[in-house]
Amino acid sequence: MTLIAAAVVLSLSLKSGTTHVYDVTRTYTNREHQETTVFRERVTYVVEEETEPGWFKVRRERMPIEAVYDSVRIPAPSDTVPLVLREERSTRNTVRSVDPELPDPHWMERAARPLRVFYPLTELAVGDTWGTKTPQNEERLPGFAVEWTLAGSDDSTVTVKLEFSESEVPLPVAANGTIVLDRATGWPRSVDVKLFNVRVPDDEEPTPVELHVVWKLLQVKPPR
Repeated sequence: MTLIAAAVVLSLSLKSGTTHVYDVTRTYTNREHQETTVFRERVTYVVEEETEPGWFKVRRERMPIEAVYDSVRIPAPSDTVPLVLREERSTRNTVRSVDPELPDPHWMERAARPLRVFYPLTELAVGDTWGTKTPQNEERLPGFAVEWTLAGSDDSTVTVKLEFSESEVPLPVAANGTIVLDRATGWPRSVDVKLFNVRVPDDEEPTPVELHVVWKLLQVKPPR
């Protein structure tokens, strides 16, 4: 592995037909009740067509693999079909629409926001930081602030550390962690992020819990 001192310009490569496949694990920990819930799925991103300059339609397929409830492992039924979503994503790695709308979209979006790295499209050197602050929006999502740090770079990857925090709510979601990006394409190689004060999907008792999200890249398929 060769260290690279040259500056990096992060940009998401969105070539129609390109496919990225990830193993994604979400571990929810309720420390008050000493309960742990794990959801594991295979997530596939397929770049479709460009909708306007810099924006592309991306198909996202979420295929459940298994769930673990306090060490009891439950494989997904053999007839399980993937949840298929379509989103518009930009070369700056921003998302502006998801169809169809997910169940409990408010909390799903609050848990997803910390995992997105906004690409400034300017030169970055190791140690550089950049960030953004967003006020509460029309969907009543809390305002938030996030700071990213370019923590490392080599000949094939870029390592980004993040600090995320919401504001203007009694139990703000906060997050920290590391995302390793492919230097050439901007797509994640791996994700390791911890979130605090989130909710377990479909939980009858919406108690704030910790969430540990881990992504592992399994496969990249070039356009046919």
